[in-house]
Amino acid sequence: MSDSGKYKGIKVIVAPDSYKGCISSMEVAHWMALGVEDALPGATVIRIPVADGGEGTAGIIGAALGMSKVVCATVDPLGRDIESCYYMNGDLCVADVASAGGIGLLKPEEYSPLVADSYGTGKILRDAFDRGCREIYLGLGGSATVDGGVGLARAFGVRFSDAGGREALRLCDVYSIDFSGMSGFPEDARIRLMADVVSPLTGPRGAAAVFGPQKGASVGDVRVLDSALSRLASLAGGDAQAEGTGAAGGIGFMMKVLAQRAGADAAIVSGAKCVLDLVGFDTVVKGATLVLTGEGHSELQTLLGKIPAEVLSRSLKAGATVALLSGGVDNRAELMAAGFSIIRSIHPPGFNPAESMQPDVTRCHLRQTACSVSLSVVS
Repeated sequence: MSDSGKYKGIKVIVAPDSYKGCISSMEVAHWMALGVEDALPGATVIRIPVADGGEGTAGIIGAALGMSKVVCATVDPLGRDIESCYYMNGDLCVADVASAGGIGLLKPEEYSPLVADSYGTGKILRDAFDRGCREIYLGLGGSATVDGGVGLARAFGVRFSDAGGREALRLCDVYSIDFSGMSGFPEDARIRLMADVVSPLTGPRGAAAVFGPQKGASVGDVRVLDSALSRLASLAGGDAQAEGTGAAGGIGFMMKVLAQRAGADAAIVSGAKCVLDLVGFDTVVKGATLVLTGEGHSELQTLLGKIPAEVLSRSLKAGATVALLSGGVDNRAELMAAGFSIIRSIHPPGFNPAESMQPDVTRCHLRQTACSVSLSVVS
């Protein structure tokens, strides 16, 4: 038998998340797969780039399901006109908060959590509803906002007022809410809000305290925002302590409030589980010898519902060996105890951190590490 068919019959699944700030999950999967093919000529290598609700989630699901891309006019977190997109097939829609409300749309000097709002995300959802979409999957990761979903609600005709009765456009100015003009939110909608966090809306684990500083909030801003979110919850009647309501700066909270008002069905779900279900991972992994997964940095948080942990759980049930290849790794012992057979940082020990964030370097090291790991498992 020639080398080209030596490993025929071996099935390898490549199912990574993105290396955040460096390369997308599609690229990670591509370069991992090349490494496997280098090591195991003739093997069947299946690429399943995945995500947990953050930027790019809609594109991954859309590609996996052969959905149509829809481009629509909307605004960014600071109200500037942009074009964004979502994916649809019949009455099914998948969209990302990050496509109109993402922090990646702003320069660091533009981060402004007291001002940035979610109106653009509301425009995307309204467009999808207007086109007949009724089953909605919305990725909540990567947002630039901590507005409790006030902007999003305004896109559906909800009116917010300040203490003097004038229209309020920002969370911190909201002292009353009028839902009487709400429109465009269908009662037969079924909405799944894909999150990778379980933070409530308010308090020390809430949207402002945990994620506000990442979006530019000072210590004082966090206090102001948390107080305003508490007031919003009291006015809107939602549960500010429910898990996941703090996702996307409170969009998770407001979407549940609006759905309840409209008589629709909305639930906050694990982004990792939802995406793996939608792309049919459990079916594809059957019969696999090896599964490679990874992310930009793995640590204890990885085990709390992140993509590699969910891939691990499902792959072990299928009897596959699972290797974790990430840009950086901490808490190796705990990760090994969870069930990973191999854990590797793709970069050599002591490698320059700045260089490790360069896409070309990451691609090269991904391929080399995937090759080495595949040989160690299968040979």
